Amino acid sequence: MQFNNQYAYKQWGELSLDDIASNNDELNEVAGHVLGKYNLPTGEDIYIETSWSDIERYTVVMFCGER
Repeated sequence: MQFNNQYAYKQWGELSLDDIASNNDELNEVAGHVLGKYNLPTGEDIYIETSWSDIERYTVVMFCGER
């Protein structure tokens, strides 16, 4: 999926400049959270979200209505 690749390369999609800056700042933290928002060809939006700590890391892909 192209959105996974964009997300992996820190291309955060349809976010405000403040949210993009927040994501980029958060990457330097021991624990944090980043979010990407992408528009599907169907017109629906999806979020890709990663949270982490010094113990665990997880990534979730969901439709906007599921968040």
